[in-house]
Amino acid sequence: MLDTVHGLGRPLRNAQFIYNNKSMKNEKNIIYTITPPGHLDNIGDHAQVVGIKKWFDEYFPEYNVIELDKNQTTDYISALKFLINDDDLIFLHSGGNLNDRSLWSEGARREVVKNFKDTPIIQLPQTVFFSNTDRGRRELNKSREIYNNHQDLTIIARDLVSHDYVQEYFDVQDDVYPDFALMLDREDYVKSAVERSGVLLCLRRDSESDVSSKEKNEILSSIHEANYDATQFDTTLDEKIPKNQREKFLSETLSEFAKHELVITDRFHGMIFSVITRTPCIAIDTVDHKISSSSKWFEMYDDEVRYVDIADIAPPLIEETAGQELDEFDWQQRYFSELAEMINKNSL
Repeated sequence: MLDTVHGLGRPLRNAQFIYNNKSMKNEKNIIYTITPPGHLDNIGDHAQVVGIKKWFDEYFPEYNVIELDKNQTTDYISALKFLINDDDLIFLHSGGNLNDRSLWSEGARREVVKNFKDTPIIQLPQTVFFSNTDRGRRELNKSREIYNNHQDLTIIARDLVSHDYVQEYFDVQDDVYPDFALMLDREDYVKSAVERSGVLLCLRRDSESDVSSKEKNEILSSIHEANYDATQFDTTLDEKIPKNQREKFLSETLSEFAKHELVITDRFHGMIFSVITRTPCIAIDTVDHKISSSSKWFEMYDDEVRYVDIADIAPPLIEETAGQELDEFDWQQRYFSELAEMINKNSL
């Protein structure tokens, strides 16, 4: 229903939104904001949405969930201010965009926090980093001023480095939990009897990549020297991911990971999808601490999920890691049920 008012001017769109969602005034609502729009092609972002909505269904069943993507979040601020109730909750989408590189998301987050000072706001697990540049320091100060003036804001970090950063710079409630894509179960997306073969090389093709063409070719040579075929892939897909087709694209992606004996990746969700599908993984870093610090969640998989320097990727490491099977781990029971209890205790 939200998309039907897109063609109107903003005041009319807000009026139409209020009319279409007037039942919110009589319900307990979770307003889930800054999610990826349908034109974004990063399946990792959409996987988090699917995991978070599953978590809402499981632990907040009495709430009506209103999802607003990044564009809709800023577009419908006025309407939300009219519709929001005292016992509503606002959740901000998880990911790796609480920084000065992702000002589309960071700008939307600031608008929400600034406009809803009396509503509990929970920032779901984020990688947090502002660069040590004039721009980075300037953007950090903008965010600090807004976030530190909110009376009930919780920022959940996605790794310990981010958690330390939040504690140093933000006067908010804080905690640290793993990525929400780990709410997903392999069995819901992958056929049980999948024959594994070869290595999936899942590398970034954007500015966050720290892998040169020469290094990529050296990895491919090492894979072939270890007598494995290589399939190249990226979690940024070659087509858009409409909101109503997230499950379809997610199933296709997880099935791709599940049919390989090993994943080599510099993608954060390349590592996460490996863990979900119980596929061994060799992870290398990008331009920030996203993978290096988050890999510590997987220390129980000491031999199956390895974080290494790119120079260490050689045939012996590939042969040693490929073909292993990760033990099943209940991320929901260990972490996400606890997070729901914490939010219910602190925000309700």
